[in-house]
Amino acid sequence: MNNRPTSSGSERRPVAEQRPARKSVLLLSVIVALVAITVVIVASKHRAAVEQPTAPPAQTNTGPEISEAANTAPEPIPPPPDSTVQPAVALTNTDRSAVASQLVKSLSEMQPGGVTPETAAKWHHDLEALIEQGTAAVPPLREFFQSRADVRFDSGPGTNLLQEPTLRIAFIEVLFNIPAPENVDLQAQLLRDTKDPDEVALLSRQLESQEPGKYSDLIVWAAQTSLRQVRAGQWPGRKTDALLKVLGKYESTPQ
Repeated sequence: MNNRPTSSGSERRPVAEQRPARKSVLLLSVIVALVAITVVIVASKHRAAVEQPTAPPAQTNTGPEISEAANTAPEPIPPPPDSTVQPAVALTNTDRSAVASQLVKSLSEMQPGGVTPETAAKWHHDLEALIEQGTAAVPPLREFFQSRADVRFDSGPGTNLLQEPTLRIAFIEVLFNIPAPENVDLQAQLLRDTKDPDEVALLSRQLESQEPGKYSDLIVWAAQTSLRQVRAGQWPGRKTDALLKVLGKYESTPQ
């Protein structure tokens, strides 16, 4: 009888006990594999995040942002058309002469009887406009003086709103305000021709102011001649104070 060694109860494991053990090992292997895959995925994502270049930080600009378009000068925007505004046009000498002639004519038409504050203001405005014509105003003024026309504004009833004794005196003052040799020559010619005490005194002062000493002989002669006529009664009601003052400056007062 063959005696086979028999295995003890502890060495022989039933099949039912071995299957649960295998399942546990298999489940553990699956878990380990999943964990490993998860670690690999996480590690790859982390590596990709590290290797990816980071964007440079946004530059902070304390000043105003200047673009290329800002460096380019903007095109000027033309103003809207305005029919009420006319472009300024430089007047030629011919135009100024025409304007001056018209101003002399309109100023000469003023009569003391119908002067109002409004017409007086316009009259003075036209005097200023005549001065603005410069040397172009000299020829029409010469023609006016040659005509020997005049208008007195300081006589008769009412107030002298024009604040000038005569039209000729006003035009002589206009000549003084035109800075050119032509006005000096015309004033000298007027001083030779007139014997009116007021005109002689005014022309003497203006010529001496513009050309000191140049016309002293003419001034003394004109003042002496006008003074003799006043004393002879040729200029009734005129005073001699201004003439005496002119002559006193040159120490040639007649006895």
